[in-house]
Amino acid sequence: MPTGKDGYNQGRTNERNASCERDASMTAENADLPLDLEERLRFEMLIADLSSEFVQLPSGDVDRKIENAQRRVCQCLGLDLSALWQWSVEAPHFLTLTHLYRALDGPPTPERMDASEFFPWCQQQLMSGKIVAVCSLDELPAEAARDREMWLHYGIKTSLTFPLSAGGCLPVGALSFNTVREERTWPEQIVKRLQLVAQIITNALARKRTDEILRENQECLELAADSAGAGLWSLDLATGTYWLTKKTRELFGLEENEVLTFDRFVSLVHPEDRALIRQTVKTAVQSKQKASVEYRIVRPDGSVNWFASRGRIRCGRSGEPERVMGVSVDITDRKRAENELKERLQFEKLLADLSAIFVNVPSEQLDEQIDGSLKMLVDFLGNDRSTLVEFDPGAHGSVIHSYAVPGIEPFAVGPLADDWLPWYVNQFRNGKAVFLKRLPDDLPPEAKEEKRYCLTHGIKSNVTVPLTARGTVLGALTFGFLQRHCDWPEVVVSRLQLLQNNCDTALAPRDAPRRGLLYPLHLSQSFGIGEL
Repeated sequence: MPTGKDGYNQGRTNERNASCERDASMTAENADLPLDLEERLRFEMLIADLSSEFVQLPSGDVDRKIENAQRRVCQCLGLDLSALWQWSVEAPHFLTLTHLYRALDGPPTPERMDASEFFPWCQQQLMSGKIVAVCSLDELPAEAARDREMWLHYGIKTSLTFPLSAGGCLPVGALSFNTVREERTWPEQIVKRLQLVAQIITNALARKRTDEILRENQECLELAADSAGAGLWSLDLATGTYWLTKKTRELFGLEENEVLTFDRFVSLVHPEDRALIRQTVKTAVQSKQKASVEYRIVRPDGSVNWFASRGRIRCGRSGEPERVMGVSVDITDRKRAENELKERLQFEKLLADLSAIFVNVPSEQLDEQIDGSLKMLVDFLGNDRSTLVEFDPGAHGSVIHSYAVPGIEPFAVGPLADDWLPWYVNQFRNGKAVFLKRLPDDLPPEAKEEKRYCLTHGIKSNVTVPLTARGTVLGALTFGFLQRHCDWPEVVVSRLQLLQNNCDTALAPRDAPRRGLLYPLHLSQSFGIGEL
């Protein structure tokens, strides 16, 4: 009376088995055990719960989850018994009872039995991949006499048994659902849904049977799926050596065949982060918990990259940690964006503080406040010198304030000769911002005097922003690097150029308070800025 893979046994040859087949195709409305809408919903929710519970289920939890699934299915459908038998690898005809749920007492079941002796007909059906659906023992074919005898011995009235196979291979076991108190039919909808439960359990058993190396690779693949493009690694705690993927070696700048030990890895870490790495690994091993850490790696070319690593402890059969398995991703771009935003906010705060300084400042204190503000800007931006130039009504420029870090000479206060730096002065006199990353190479051919001056005085980078009010250039504010070059990202250039449009009271005549000098500067990036 077993059915085919779709829940029916196409090989039934007698009328009584055909009657059971008709029962198996009955709808929920006319089956012996009708499923109303609420019951169907409850059963579908159970199937969904079981599906989610077995996804990526750790091997150590598989047995407990299978027994829990047997109990929940039986209780939901009013069944009395569920048994899971697995074939022995060494002797395929021998079955081992590995999981059992029983609502009622009954004869003791053997832990191991010869299926060909006790259930020969049923075994033959299962080995051919068929589902065995028994609605009544009276409807069994004559060749199932031995099977009928065993079912009677255990008080089984009806039975539904699924072969457990994965990947098209031969069955590795069987899962049965049975009734003891009364007979029942197996509607098609129930057969198909329980077949899904059998497949879920089959997959869980297949994972459980995978040896240690395959399980380790599986966990690595799961991590890879969660972190596409990341580097996978495994640290053997006994030997202190790493297993690395090719991507991991690329991320850390390692040779293809280089052996990486934990101490060697720590040596790649930025000195300021090494203690953090050691402590994170130590804590994870001691607590057997997952861990995550962000740190810097110094690559062979001297560049510094930020990484985020997540790892989990893998314990051996003794329960002691054997490995740390994890994934690492390069987060340099994210860190750079975070730092830029942080520095931008800090700089905005600095400008707001400077604005507050110049509100209602007495004229006799203005020069002192300007000098102090230039120092604050230089200290924050990390450049070497900042100079304030003012134009008189005749467009003649004069240095009125200049601040430089120790070891660098500030510009001397006083008039700027027109023939001293003619190209340079003419640029900001005409309201043009000047951004020079590499001096003197970035200067045009006509800036001969400026090239000579840069070489003589060691100027390496410069930016000058004209200060305008109502379309009139009143002066310029310059920042400069004399000890190193400074690149100007496009976002920096665009933000600095806003200075020309946001300085409506930048400069006033020398005999009037110049209190709008610095606070209108809406610079939004923190970076080193150069000056000439």
